[in-house]
Amino acid sequence: MFKKEVLFILLSFCSVFTFCQTDDRVAYIERYKEIAIKEMERAGVPASIKLAQAIIESNSGKSTLATKARNHFGMKCGTAWKGEKYYHKDDDYDAAGNLIKSCFRVFSSPEASFIAHSQFLRDPKKAYRYGRLFRLDIKDYEGWAYGLKEAGYATNPKYPQILLRIIEQYNLYEYDNMTSIDLVTNDMKGGFRRINDVKVIIAEEGATPASLADKYNVPLKCVIKYNEEIGNPNEKLEKNERVYIQQKRGSYRGKKTYHFVKPGERMYDIAQMYGLRLDKLYKKNRMQYGTEPKEAERIKLRGRKVSKYEKIKLRNPAEDIAPPPVIVPEDEVPDTNDTSNAVYHTVVAGDTLYQLSRKYDTTVDQIMKLNNMTDVALTIGQRLRMK
Repeated sequence: MFKKEVLFILLSFCSVFTFCQTDDRVAYIERYKEIAIKEMERAGVPASIKLAQAIIESNSGKSTLATKARNHFGMKCGTAWKGEKYYHKDDDYDAAGNLIKSCFRVFSSPEASFIAHSQFLRDPKKAYRYGRLFRLDIKDYEGWAYGLKEAGYATNPKYPQILLRIIEQYNLYEYDNMTSIDLVTNDMKGGFRRINDVKVIIAEEGATPASLADKYNVPLKCVIKYNEEIGNPNEKLEKNERVYIQQKRGSYRGKKTYHFVKPGERMYDIAQMYGLRLDKLYKKNRMQYGTEPKEAERIKLRGRKVSKYEKIKLRNPAEDIAPPPVIVPEDEVPDTNDTSNAVYHTVVAGDTLYQLSRKYDTTVDQIMKLNNMTDVALTIGQRLRMK
């Protein structure tokens, strides 16, 4: 009877310990997934590998080195380290075979140790050991796990299996498919999301600015103010459209400095993508409000306004080649002479062609054809034919 009770107590203890350990790991992943993804973008180390290594080597942030030195990867001082040091017994012995204290780096923050870990693996002097890892597909976490062991990163023969077990148990491989832009975290106060540390709602199908304002208890005028191309409270939003319920910022807080324009992207799209105020984005890039960038052009997200020299330098001469003409089927060409059912709009501050095209259920190209426009710039008071 006594043995059964002891066994039950031990099993219960193991169950509680496992649960707590799992809970600690989930919290750790949530806290450091952003820096892992940013380092993957910057240095090429898979986010899944970095998170799994950090969990193992810092005991989910609870190890002595993590708490005392903010060192989450057990990085030793080495001869080149000039920063603060922390001494701790690890695996160094003196000439007599006695365990002695090893010198470890002290970092200003845990995130700084994540960055240093990338620099350690990317060190040109260690290319003969780790160089081949960076030729693997960024999503090949299994190749990375075994490659680290073969390169001598860890002495434990089970190191690859331990990494893989953590990666697959917590689905860390999902972060290898993400970017810092995709990473929007839940706000614990109300299910909102955040981009650039600004609250945002991802619209569901059929949502309108008015319905979102009502649902999230935000003044409708604020929703319209914070999202520059929303004008009609009852307009149908596109599914997964970003709608900000806080004032967007004037500069991007992430590591990225520039955005390369993809086909069809407009300044408003970029502003919504990064949580930036549209007018600030235009000013930072010395662009006239309402104009649009060309494909592959670099748009500055953070830092000072681009200089006139930088603005010229950022342009790709190939972009100045005129695009091929757009051929519109005859039945879609608007009849500019028929004004019997014409609809007009007088431009007010903040109007853009894209916003007007949505308001009047038409397209930017059709508005430009109806009004013989050669560019998208608008003037306050300008009278436009919409249909």
